[in-house]
Amino acid sequence: MMFRLITLLLLLMPSLAQAQTFSIDGGHSAVVASVYTSQERFGMEDVVGRFDEVRGTVKYSDDLSLMACTLAIRVDSYRTDNPSVRAAVISPAFLNAGMYPELRFESTGVTRENERLIASGKLTVHGHTRPVSFPITVVPQFKAPNGTNTIAISAELTINRQDFGVSFDRRTPDDQPLVANEVRISVDLLAVQE
Repeated sequence: MMFRLITLLLLLMPSLAQAQTFSIDGGHSAVVASVYTSQERFGMEDVVGRFDEVRGTVKYSDDLSLMACTLAIRVDSYRTDNPSVRAAVISPAFLNAGMYPELRFESTGVTRENERLIASGKLTVHGHTRPVSFPITVVPQFKAPNGTNTIAISAELTINRQDFGVSFDRRTPDDQPLVANEVRISVDLLAVQE
């Protein structure tokens, strides 16, 4: 009897560990980028913009080795309160939406370090792909009000835009950079089970 029970559990284990696929709900997800710029009237100012078009999939499992994420962000969906800033960001001087229409992230693994989950992967910006690692927070599966299985993921990371070929380097009269190299990115994703 015990042998049959152990055999049954072993047969069930792969199905329990399998990752479930969730599609990112772009209408309830946000990717926000902020960078310090030198403003004539205010000195250094934090310019914040949001990418409105986010799509991709999340493979979710309690087994971290099975978790994965792919994310695609339309560059020309960038929005900010200042139309001239938006025009500059999507222009060839910065992200060059005409030549590089998407920012992409593809995870290569998730690990646990102490109490934190760390996602690692490949980030592609402006046609340049670099490895990145950053902490993530995952709200495990929950039922949305409409009854669908849903997960939420949030993350923050800082990149150096120069590492991705965004080499704009104009300076103020006192030789300060007009735009800082560090770009802070915050990601909030809501994903629905397929």
